[in-house]
Amino acid sequence: LVYDRALERSPDGRIDLVKDVGVYVPAMVIGDMLGAPREDADRLVDWTNRTTAFEDPRVVPDIEDTWVALQEVFAYVYELVEDRRAHPRDDLTSGFLAAEVDGERLTVDEVCMFFFLLMVAGNDSTRAVFTSGMKNLLEDPEQLELVRSGAVPLDQVVEEFVRYNPAFAYMRRTATRDTELGGRQIKAGDKLALWYVSGNRDESVFDDPHRFDVRRDPNPHQGFGGGGRHFCLGAGLARLELKLWLEETLRRFPDLHLDGESDRLASTFLNQYRTIPVALKG
Repeated sequence: LVYDRALERSPDGRIDLVKDVGVYVPAMVIGDMLGAPREDADRLVDWTNRTTAFEDPRVVPDIEDTWVALQEVFAYVYELVEDRRAHPRDDLTSGFLAAEVDGERLTVDEVCMFFFLLMVAGNDSTRAVFTSGMKNLLEDPEQLELVRSGAVPLDQVVEEFVRYNPAFAYMRRTATRDTELGGRQIKAGDKLALWYVSGNRDESVFDDPHRFDVRRDPNPHQGFGGGGRHFCLGAGLARLELKLWLEETLRRFPDLHLDGESDRLASTFLNQYRTIPVALKG
């Protein structure tokens, strides 16, 4: 559906992998799960961009627009909550409203925050990993042929996509007790930035860590936050989404290739491209 729409706008098959395809597939998937109508996918994309890409003036010229976007999101979810209270459906928003913990239910504000969190995480993460990974793959004809031929399982390809291009550059955590890490003393309450882009290229863990290699196995990357309580709840969805998206893209477009200079998003947190021009036809 997304590729069809892109081709309608550009019959010659020259499109942008991020702007014409990458932003919409995850928005439709997470939107369906949250209960947002499919026709609102554009709005979810816009709100995600305006609230997370605020460091890039090409995306958010005025930082005040980020606050405007937040107000728009919350107004939208308030209306959705009222509808689901009256007409529950098989979606996450209805699930949030029905959920109980020790006899207590989530407040409307908490439901809104859950919706916003999942909207952003479901949009930015999968789009970033897929588009960046496809760029790496298209830059290496040998590896591209390995994937197309089935010589390397798609599940394994997805893991290298995630390792080499973690969607978010870092996360901050707070130490709960005194400890020592890498020879440095950490005190309880200290703030630590966990740099996934660095950990995923740790030479003590990965051979030739700066090389994109779909043959890499095992692949103990930190792309979903590592193990423990902070492991990404959407990891299973992301892996399945990336696998099916990659499979369908390569099946449908055997002549897919890069078609111009790509441009990265200006951000210290989001690890992704703003534009990746491609041609779907030879």
